Amino acid sequence: MTDIPETIQINPSKKPTHVAFADESHHNVGRYRSIALVTLPMGQLSSCNIAAAGILCDCKLSEFKFSNIYGASDRNAVIRLLECIVEKAHRGNLRIDILVWDIQDSRHMIIGRDDTENLNRMYYHLLRTTMKYRWPNDAIWRIYPDHNSGIRWNDLTGILQHVGLQPEKRPDLFTPIVWGLDFIREFDVERIVPCHSHDTPLIQVSDIFAGLAVFSRVNYNTYKTWESSQGSQTSLLFNEDECEMSFSRAEKERCRIIRDFNRMCKDRKMYVSLDTHSGLKTMNPSFPINFWWYEPQHPDDKAPVKQRQIDW
Repeated sequence: MTDIPETIQINPSKKPTHVAFADESHHNVGRYRSIALVTLPMGQLSSCNIAAAGILCDCKLSEFKFSNIYGASDRNAVIRLLECIVEKAHRGNLRIDILVWDIQDSRHMIIGRDDTENLNRMYYHLLRTTMKYRWPNDAIWRIYPDHNSGIRWNDLTGILQHVGLQPEKRPDLFTPIVWGLDFIREFDVERIVPCHSHDTPLIQVSDIFAGLAVFSRVNYNTYKTWESSQGSQTSLLFNEDECEMSFSRAEKERCRIIRDFNRMCKDRKMYVSLDTHSGLKTMNPSFPINFWWYEPQHPDDKAPVKQRQIDW
């Protein structure tokens, strides 16, 4: 039997007005890492769950998961899901914010980097920015993270109360005036409910967007080569069969998803860029699909390092 994740009650007497669903991709492997956060008013939750569950049922799938995209049926299901979610975002029913960071930038390319604690901080940044700047100040939040996250959600000191930076550091988006400021005082969080992704469609949506973000950066050159092979001049430049064989099955299906997702955003003027920066990126974070590339804020902005253990 699968363990039931523990609910963390914070202000159970309050009634939540908004919900957030979170998952990450490659949080401790690869050059690029990401977290995706789906946020929406509580009143939109039922229709979103029903829509996603309906697509799963129609496509005879148990779960949307980016790492499981290998065949045409997987790709078609994900494209249907993205069409639904992008349209809902376009109508203002929800938003998706995806934070992507590069472990080869000046913040992360340091000796002894603590990827687990860094993931804590990235979650803090994404939750704080989305909840503070993208939704009403009086929103009361219920947060649903993936139970298999790299975060121990029942350890509130990790994500809710940071103590790693000194108050005298220059205040900015990534360095609050008091870094140890209690997250649950700054934002009205009713409870945190870690969930199994296979039971929670909007965590699955987070997984898909987190995967899209990383794939678009890691495999951008592969995507452009594949895109060129699909053009009208294919017969002049390539042997079509040989070209198709040069890509793995998963790469071909994921490239098709990237292409179709890019078109969906362009058709709705969502201002999500793919080619300008060699990966999915949104220049104006106020738009409801926001691929946010982390950039170090100042020379002292460094990832946390592992604490040395002393043998007595």
